[in-house]
Amino acid sequence: MGNPKDKYLVYILTGFIILCYIPFYFLYKTIIKHKNFNETIENAGKAE
Repeated sequence: MGNPKDKYLVYILTGFIILCYIPFYFLYKTIIKHKNFNETIENAGKAE
């Protein structure tokens, strides 16, 4: 890490990882939230 350009490389890699992580976090949260979506629809149809 003696090279001054290495400091910017760390920031660039950290930003890249964060930018990749955010969309996958929302996709994962959406999938977990609607995991039983089909069962909910079937149960709603039976309740009527």
